[in-house]
Amino acid sequence: MSSKAKKKPSHQHKPARATAPEPEGASSQPSAKMGKRKRILLIGVAIFCLVIFSVTGPMMSAFASLVGAGPQDQATMVVPDGDEVTISGEDWLTARNWASVESTVLFSGLADRELNEESILSYAVLRELADELEIGITDERIRQQIQLQMQFMRVTTYDEYLARLRQRSRTGYERLLRECLRVEVVRELLASSAVSTTQQALEAWAEENEEIRFHYLQWKGEDFVDAAAALEPSEEELQTFFDEGLSPQQRRDLENEEAASFEALALSAEALETEAVQSWAPELEPTEDDLDGFFRIQRFTSYRQEDGSPMSREQIGEERLARDYRLYQLMESLAEELDGVEDLQAFADERGLERILAEEMVVLSQLQDFPRLGSPRLEQVVRGTVDEWLTLPILGEDLAYLVRPKQIQERTLPELAEVRDSVVDYWREKRQAELAEEGAEAFVDGLPREEGAAEEDPVVLEMEAFQEQATQAEQSLNLVDWIGRRPRPADPKFSTDQQVIPFLRGQVGQNLGDLEDGQILGPFQHPQSQSWLVVRLESRRPVDKEKIWPSELTIAQSYGRTAASNKLREELSFQGLSTAYQVKPFFLTEPDGEDGGGDEEEAEATSNP
Repeated sequence: MSSKAKKKPSHQHKPARATAPEPEGASSQPSAKMGKRKRILLIGVAIFCLVIFSVTGPMMSAFASLVGAGPQDQATMVVPDGDEVTISGEDWLTARNWASVESTVLFSGLADRELNEESILSYAVLRELADELEIGITDERIRQQIQLQMQFMRVTTYDEYLARLRQRSRTGYERLLRECLRVEVVRELLASSAVSTTQQALEAWAEENEEIRFHYLQWKGEDFVDAAAALEPSEEELQTFFDEGLSPQQRRDLENEEAASFEALALSAEALETEAVQSWAPELEPTEDDLDGFFRIQRFTSYRQEDGSPMSREQIGEERLARDYRLYQLMESLAEELDGVEDLQAFADERGLERILAEEMVVLSQLQDFPRLGSPRLEQVVRGTVDEWLTLPILGEDLAYLVRPKQIQERTLPELAEVRDSVVDYWREKRQAELAEEGAEAFVDGLPREEGAAEEDPVVLEMEAFQEQATQAEQSLNLVDWIGRRPRPADPKFSTDQQVIPFLRGQVGQNLGDLEDGQILGPFQHPQSQSWLVVRLESRRPVDKEKIWPSELTIAQSYGRTAASNKLREELSFQGLSTAYQVKPFFLTEPDGEDGGGDEEEAEATSNP
């Protein structure tokens, strides 16, 4: 253990300990020796400041450090054996330098720009504890730390590792690492006290899963159908709603569908036996792999049952599958020839093909049912390019064909006059929801408040008063009787009509710590039920820790780790260390205040660290 004198009445200080080289550019402390003329000049400046300005603790500290014989004592602390020791100015400077070194040696700690008086003093406290506990670092710990950091940096040799750290000497680097690890070991010892036990984890879980009981009122949009039907929008209101207020689905329902006129060149199963087709069509002998691959590709678009589900290969039949495969391959072989054809009818007659025209525009929703050619893949024609053939053939009832669009009509929204009645209906639907919202807001605004209460202050009502207000608003109370503030496996299965319950549980539960029993919350919008809700929190109670489900144990452990982590951060913070080891700084920076502070506040800031 390093020699260290405890605080005595004579204020004797302990011997100096290992120090780190001060970073380049850092300011050094004034020399203990100072010229007589300079000392007199500084005393004159000090007297001038005393006459002109208010004297503060930091100002006195600055003059003392300039005129005095060296760094001043910074704080006292009580070490684990109960003795009080002094953290000298030299200790503080050493801690500042080592804290800066730690960020590069251990890849942890605070960067130079993050260091401040509190963080440096905290580091000095940790170094004091390392000395008091006689912390020593073994060569094995040094080796493990270096291996860990080499893996992190993805280097394979020690020399490369030192070069990346800009360290010239192995001995010098390991000395720095050993000193930094002494403080790290102290942190590990403090961290061990923050490990959560099973009981603590259960308590943290129970606190996060309190059970709540509440009543709620519900204003549904459907309850305002008659009221909305009696309203008539002005032309300006309707036009604004048409331009800006329609939902995406409503707008899509009003739009004119995509449509196309097209022509197709088809090869039918019947035509396979004609001389015209046989003159150019080769014989095809597909393998099993060919047929299976063709089936897997086509089954979801070309082979579907009446209910829309895909057919099995057995339902299609091997003869039909082989025939369709041949039709498809033959039409695919003609695709490249069609680009240069000017007289399509003559080409079709020569090859034994059939030309099918859809001269009228066919809307998208009718393409699947188009006679003989109907297929989900025919919908691609509205997304194609006019007069350009689609790349791949399409299977129809007993044929395969290539198709190209002749005209395409994009999806467009008609003028308001064409769909005015539908738009009015949509406007009234919106007004239903707005009337529900207005009713809920009027209810909350009309609740009795304490005299002098601000508008943002919470409203707290006894059950009898809340019941009376609900009756006046012609609303019935709905009770949610004891449910966890968070979802649990033991939750009941909520029906469609009860979906507001888990929604409200979330609204109440997430802010439960800030709420009072009897407090009114809302109104909340519940989009799924198109309603607005107002809640009164009745009460809360602890959850039964004995009824925790196995699947919740992992969650409880997570809560325990979070609580332990928070505890560790508190213990390693300046406030935590100050409380645990009675750290009393001698000088504090004067706090900033909006009005500059008075004499009493200034005295308190400098005399009560």
